[in-house]
Amino acid sequence: MPLTSDQQAALSAALDRLQNFYDGDHAYNPATYPGAFRQGGSVVNFEPALKDVATVMQLASVLVSDATAASGASPKALRVDGAQGFLPSERGQGRANLKEPTSTYVYSSGNRTLSKDDVGSVFYVDSTQTITIPLVSDTVVGDTIEFYVGAGTLTLNQPSGNQNAIGLPGSSGQIVLLTVGAYVLKRHDTTWRLYSPPNNAVQRTGDTMTGALAIAFTAPYLDLLYAGVIRLRQIVDSNGTWSLRDGDSGDNKFYVATNGAVWTKQLGDLYSALVNQQNLAVNRSVTQCRQVYVGDYDITGNYNGGMVEPYAPALCSGRSSITSGDGNDIIIRAMRFRQHQYYIANVGWAATYNA
Repeated sequence: MPLTSDQQAALSAALDRLQNFYDGDHAYNPATYPGAFRQGGSVVNFEPALKDVATVMQLASVLVSDATAASGASPKALRVDGAQGFLPSERGQGRANLKEPTSTYVYSSGNRTLSKDDVGSVFYVDSTQTITIPLVSDTVVGDTIEFYVGAGTLTLNQPSGNQNAIGLPGSSGQIVLLTVGAYVLKRHDTTWRLYSPPNNAVQRTGDTMTGALAIAFTAPYLDLLYAGVIRLRQIVDSNGTWSLRDGDSGDNKFYVATNGAVWTKQLGDLYSALVNQQNLAVNRSVTQCRQVYVGDYDITGNYNGGMVEPYAPALCSGRSSITSGDGNDIIIRAMRFRQHQYYIANVGWAATYNA
């Protein structure tokens, strides 16, 4: 099932935060650097960052499942199930669905020898016959010829002087026997190669697969294309690293190495980011507090003055007083001040300040 509009919005928002919001370089400041991780920012941002990574992975897996299902959505051009031959309407549908718009449709009803002029053609066969393929020397790399066998057996013969030109496992000598199915003959290096898709090929417009899907070639990848938004590519490189990247620019968003190491564009190596944040928390933690004596302030000569803060910032922790002559009043003569200090690991003692 495709992503809902809410899921698409959640995926886009999570990717945007991972790429543009979270910040591992600056000190946390809710006004200027609200996504920063340093100096307390990890407490605020680390958990939502991990949740964003989880959101991207979860929704990406949904997209992969959708892409896998959609890969089976090729139109049903022909019935090649062995029980029935091709109907004229099926041949026409097959012709309309050819990959190469310049391909030539040919209904083959008897033995024939092909030449370089037949490259790009599509041959529909519904009887037992033999077709001799062109010489390799008359073609170029990338040339193709397609065959759809609806009934009977097609003997694909190699021309004289072109021995073993068909690189197909199981071929014998000069001939390859093709039963009901769809086949593509493609010029590869110095030989022809024959590719045989399953007879019950998945449909390009939508289908359900009941087995595994394998994409096997150098640097295999799968693109999830949202037109006008992004081509999100999953790819495996020569080192075995699986990456999630921008398929157009090649910009990596996320990857997992063969040793399990995880990297994101925003955080870099995830393990290192976790360790760094842990170390920052430990190395900047408050382990002790104290009240340090800073002075006594005599107020007997200053009671007519304005407000003063002789030891700011400090707390009043005591006083000195006398009793008035009539014994009815207590007169404060001096006040004692202490400063609040706290100890930060790997930094030392620090004091509070007036704000």
